Amino acid sequence: MLKTAFAALALIVPFCTVQAKEQTKQPQKFVSSALELKGARLGLSMSDIKGDFSISCSKDKCDDYYFPKIGGSLSVIPDKRTFAGAPITRYSFEFYEDRLVEMHVCVEPDYFQLILLALQEKYGEPQVKEKDVLQNGYGATFNNLKGTWKAKDGSTMRLERFYPNMESSCVILKDNVALSKKPTTGKNPMADL
Repeated sequence: MLKTAFAALALIVPFCTVQAKEQTKQPQKFVSSALELKGARLGLSMSDIKGDFSISCSKDKCDDYYFPKIGGSLSVIPDKRTFAGAPITRYSFEFYEDRLVEMHVCVEPDYFQLILLALQEKYGEPQVKEKDVLQNGYGATFNNLKGTWKAKDGSTMRLERFYPNMESSCVILKDNVALSKKPTTGKNPMADL
């Protein structure tokens, strides 16, 4: 019975709830240079990304789900690469019509401040600053800080202290215009639960 209680608790603990949300918008201005991460720019092809990042996929190193007509994704666990001096834990690339439309670079949350300072040095202050208070299953609270930079072409770069979970901080580069054109599968995901 005690094992069952601990097993149930283990399932609850990783989930966090948002307790409060604050948002600060800076006056509307755009970053002066094109947004890029580790030399990857939005619009590159999958072959460019694989070549630039020396990616050769194998089952234990990366997942490659790519369909030329609708796009796809590529997730990579890098070998000894860094981002602003922080060890990268994961790359993720999203493609549409053979062009990069979204990219994630993730590090451990301990490096959030280092990444934030490096991005501010390169692009200036984020145009949007947000803070969510997350609470885990034990009741502990954490500040999830977020910053968003915007470019004139509609692309954005977002840094989140905890994304997609509390075990990583990620920088997310998006081509919002191209993503708005990307078709969905047409299936209702709720029907597949």
